[in-house]
Amino acid sequence: MAAMQSDLLIPDITRDPQPGDSLILFAPVFLSIGIAFYFSLSFEPAAPMLWAALIVSIVASGLTYSWHNTYAWRWIAVFCVAVSLGLVLAQARTHRQHTNLLPEKMWNAQVSGVVQSVERAGAGWRVVLSDANVNANAKPYTLRISIRQRGFTPQLGQHISLKASLIPASPPFVPGAFDFQRHAYFKGLSGYGYGYKVSENALPQKIEDEGALENYRNWLAQKIYGHLKQPVAGVTTALLNGQRAGIDKKTTTELQQSGLQHIISISGLHVSLLAAVVFYFTRLLMALNMRMALTWPIKKIAAVCALVAIILYMLVVGLSPPTVRSVIMTGIVLCAVLVDREAINLRLVAIAAILLLLWQPESVLDLGFQLSFAAVTALVAFYQYTNDFWLKPFWQNNVIMKTARVLSLSMMTTIIATISTAPLILLYFQQIPLLSMLSNALATPVITFMVMPGTFLTYLFLPVPVIGEWALQLMGLGVEWTLAISAFVAHLPAAVWRTPALPGMTVVLLVTGFFLIIALKSRMRWSGLVLCAIAVVPLFFNPTPDILMTHDRIILWADPDKDVLYVEGRIDNFQKNMLLQMTGKKIVQPFDCDAELCDVTIAGKSVRIVRTVPALKEACRTPKDIVLTRYYLDRRCKKGMVIDRHDVEDKEGALVWIGRDIKTRFGRVVKTRRPWEQNSVKHGWYSKRKFVK
Repeated sequence: MAAMQSDLLIPDITRDPQPGDSLILFAPVFLSIGIAFYFSLSFEPAAPMLWAALIVSIVASGLTYSWHNTYAWRWIAVFCVAVSLGLVLAQARTHRQHTNLLPEKMWNAQVSGVVQSVERAGAGWRVVLSDANVNANAKPYTLRISIRQRGFTPQLGQHISLKASLIPASPPFVPGAFDFQRHAYFKGLSGYGYGYKVSENALPQKIEDEGALENYRNWLAQKIYGHLKQPVAGVTTALLNGQRAGIDKKTTTELQQSGLQHIISISGLHVSLLAAVVFYFTRLLMALNMRMALTWPIKKIAAVCALVAIILYMLVVGLSPPTVRSVIMTGIVLCAVLVDREAINLRLVAIAAILLLLWQPESVLDLGFQLSFAAVTALVAFYQYTNDFWLKPFWQNNVIMKTARVLSLSMMTTIIATISTAPLILLYFQQIPLLSMLSNALATPVITFMVMPGTFLTYLFLPVPVIGEWALQLMGLGVEWTLAISAFVAHLPAAVWRTPALPGMTVVLLVTGFFLIIALKSRMRWSGLVLCAIAVVPLFFNPTPDILMTHDRIILWADPDKDVLYVEGRIDNFQKNMLLQMTGKKIVQPFDCDAELCDVTIAGKSVRIVRTVPALKEACRTPKDIVLTRYYLDRRCKKGMVIDRHDVEDKEGALVWIGRDIKTRFGRVVKTRRPWEQNSVKHGWYSKRKFVK
């Protein structure tokens, strides 16, 4: 009877979901749809309208509750309530943020503020100044500034003054690209910059409230850089306190190309391994005492210790979406140990997603959130369906079979994670590490038996002079071996497969199709295969644009016969790398023409590029299919299309496809800007036109 009552009070969450239970798996998806729809709008919706939609959805669901046994009713009710709730949550979070963004670029600006955080960045420092004053402006800003000045070591809580060149967060470089303005707004950053000439009289000043966590992070960084050298010190710092500014570009590139980028993103691997180390270490120590082992619930005590450890770890390394997701899921598993249950299934993933979206709705746009949940959902589903196979007795026959099982699990984990995240990786980075299975097979034992145990021992013993140094050296050795594996794999032939950016619709259809196959239990799951097949269609209707003009009036066009992207105007390295990834080209070089009017042929069309203001009066001298200029052309050409500064000054840029008809995509001018926008508006409107002003 007691067992029956226990089962009633504590439902068995490890059983496979029934058809009706699949609804909870779609709840975070519906919530994400509402949030994403809010961020995709080109205008700021009225708050009463969104609240009215939520209230109407809830009331309608309540009035029709008598239909709750109807399968369709449950899906419709949850969809309407979740989508409207997502809209409300996203808007509430947006207006609660109140980040003051820099209005424009500022050179040699006088800046003063309080050091909020400090990170080592190469030969200098990266600091975040809170309550920053710029050129005696009363409006407070939060600025992230890189400082390279000999003899200057920033300290948390200092009030400093300096000269700085400041840059506001930019809108999407081209229509559809990443929105750095929105990203900075939700990170609470007003802008970025490079500082110099730090005032000496401001260095000794301090304030009282310095922040215990930031002080601990800085203390860890000082210890690490005092005992380890680059690039090991930069990666070790990222693993111990979440500060990644010290990782050099070469190391980051090698990690990306080898498929080991995930080791510097604190996620499920680090949190679960740390929890396992703390759990088994604590349980082993208590088991050494026979009386304690026989009378105390040492397994549950170890679970509590592991739970506390991962929460503290999360606070130290930062509250990024992958870290929070990992802590939520691992925490639920540890709580299940306290009630003698196991809790690893898709509903656990759904609960973690819902909690994270309720707390930070903007996470749905975060790459870490998307990659983390894509990989974890696929892995949990795969091992849930193949669990019986991995538990078969023949895997335990001898040491060889046990080793083969561990290696097989590691390989399958890498394969499933790579496949599940491939569409998103191709969308954002346009490259797939083909040899990631090899690099992960080599690096996983090092991370499991050296890096993460070293992490735990470093946290535990670093205050102790000698033992703490040994623990840090152990962790540093593991990181060094991991980076050596990364460099070895990254330089192998065919380590990376590069391709132009996938269409956004293709990625959405692929992800949706895979999710339907995983989440649904009925025959409807095979509708996911139909969506995956349809996902191929946009590939044939999304060619690389022939001409591109960015929001800051840079003209680019691709050579169809060569891997070359020609540019008219100044372009920095970041923009260059982004364009090469998007277009699949290998080289960006300036347009070789010294004349004021340059006539070229692009995709079979005659194009005139007007390079100077005096030449504008000659722009329409002879008929051309397209006239391009970075300046204002306030006259109509009798033939052809004109793309000038009018098109991109307030619209985020223009993309031009040349085919049977000349098609352009421009931004849409809106009267109400979004809270995170300063000098840009949303894109997404397609138009055909013969001329502009």
